[in-house]
Amino acid sequence: MATLNVRAENLSTLSCAVSLAVTEKPTYGLTFSSSSPVFYPAQDEQNPETRAITLRNAGNTTVTLAAPPEATYCTISGFTEGQSLESGKTLTFYVTPKTNLVPGTYQENIIIRGIAPDGGIATGTLTVEVRVSEANRNVTFSTSGLNFGYWQEGQTPQERGVEIRNNGNISLSLKVELDEAVEKGFTYELRAGTDATPPVLPAPQNYQDKRSLWLYLVPKAGLPAGDYSGNVTVKDAYSGAVLGTVSVSYFAQQAQIEVTGKDGTLLATASAGNNGAATLDFGEMPYGYTPAQYSQAVTVKNTGNVAVEVGYTGGSDWLASSDSLSSTLQPGATRTMTFTVPAGKGLGQQTREPGTASGGNIWVRMQNDVQAFARVYLGYTFTVTKPATWGEWLYDADAQTLTRLSDNLTLQNVTAGGTSLTIGKQYISQSTALDLTGAVTDADGTPYTITALGVEAFWGCGSYLTAITLPDGLESIGRCAFQSCASLTAIEIPSSVTSIGASAFNGCTSLAAVTLPEGLQSIGVAAFWNCSALTSIDIPASVTSICRRAGCQDGDGGKHRQHRGDAGAAHGAGL
Repeated sequence: MATLNVRAENLSTLSCAVSLAVTEKPTYGLTFSSSSPVFYPAQDEQNPETRAITLRNAGNTTVTLAAPPEATYCTISGFTEGQSLESGKTLTFYVTPKTNLVPGTYQENIIIRGIAPDGGIATGTLTVEVRVSEANRNVTFSTSGLNFGYWQEGQTPQERGVEIRNNGNISLSLKVELDEAVEKGFTYELRAGTDATPPVLPAPQNYQDKRSLWLYLVPKAGLPAGDYSGNVTVKDAYSGAVLGTVSVSYFAQQAQIEVTGKDGTLLATASAGNNGAATLDFGEMPYGYTPAQYSQAVTVKNTGNVAVEVGYTGGSDWLASSDSLSSTLQPGATRTMTFTVPAGKGLGQQTREPGTASGGNIWVRMQNDVQAFARVYLGYTFTVTKPATWGEWLYDADAQTLTRLSDNLTLQNVTAGGTSLTIGKQYISQSTALDLTGAVTDADGTPYTITALGVEAFWGCGSYLTAITLPDGLESIGRCAFQSCASLTAIEIPSSVTSIGASAFNGCTSLAAVTLPEGLQSIGVAAFWNCSALTSIDIPASVTSICRRAGCQDGDGGKHRQHRGDAGAAHGAGL
């Protein structure tokens, strides 16, 4: 309101200019987006809910805010003393219940003040209610156990995880503890789940609210054999309370055996992907040995940490074993396997290198499996000896056999007249270069001499008899002895031979060289008939009897003959 007083005396005219400024009356007020927030923390909540409250200047003048008030049951943050808030503008501040409250309901009025430039006071009252309940630390795990199964040592399985969900009313800070065995085999990681950032797992705000974290166990690489099973304990770091445990099952297998010899010497080891090899030395044994009398035992021990099946695969010319059937070996258990060498080996050192997957190996497989995963390959060495009184050939009068001791080549149908031997009909079925030289004795050391090749001795050997060396002391080559030995290319007749029988070399189509000795007396009919490769033959002067057609062909295509004996006899024989 303004008052204007005017006084005029003796004026006929009065003029007055008036200027009046009218201003709005200042108003003051602060309002909140939520004037009565209610909080539901649990006792000892270390991560209480914080509410954002919007403060609005409802007055018509700018105010300067006073410092946030000190509240009894909550804290106020988000603005500072002296901060300006223009008319109609807003700012956001935060209300958080205090963490030291015991169960109960707490209410207080929080007054926020602002001062206008004219000294006026703007206020707003926020009614805060805090309802504190008993703490309920309750979580659930998506699984009670993590089973990594059985793995070969050195292999690394994939990581596995379990989801941990907060079903209680209080926030948690997860702390993970691993058993000693689990810690040797794993590291762990807490990873974000639903509305939670490790390691804090907030309390859900309602029954529809899901808060969770993931706990992952990560197997360490290259673990040695062992049992890494145990438990993982999950605790609340705020309170130290145990929230639950998760069992872990993880077994790194070492399937391994070791093989030791009769004196305990380690021969070989084998494990998954690593085969072993060993050669058993059987020493010396006499010719004609019985293998079972010279057997050798080895011990197989399961040095791994899992039960395995062990057996032996033999085969032709490999070591034989009477203990080849498979059996189960528990960790630390042993079994004995007895081996014998092949029978019938000749004189000298007999050696075979360690075997292959197809024969000559101790195999190992997982129990109830069908596939061997490791093997110990076995070879052998031994020496076959003979008495000093024996020769290179052994004659058995009862069996009528003559055996070369170096390789056990045996001639059948060998008969004796005193100490003179006649080699009868032979049956050769593989390519052979036959050397009949060398001393001959029987098992008593009595010496013998091969003096005769009997009738048809090597007839029918065809292409198998490729060469032959005849012994000194041989006196006669019988009828058809080498007939049709088509692969025989040359022969030297010893000086002791006096007679060559009829058709002895008939049909030896590859025979190109024959040496007849001085002392030879007779050559039978057709002895060299059909020897198409033989272009000449030197008849020694000692020959006194050559039967007709001993080496002739019909027509003019006959062989070129040279002879130094009875010319008339040779001519009469067609030579």
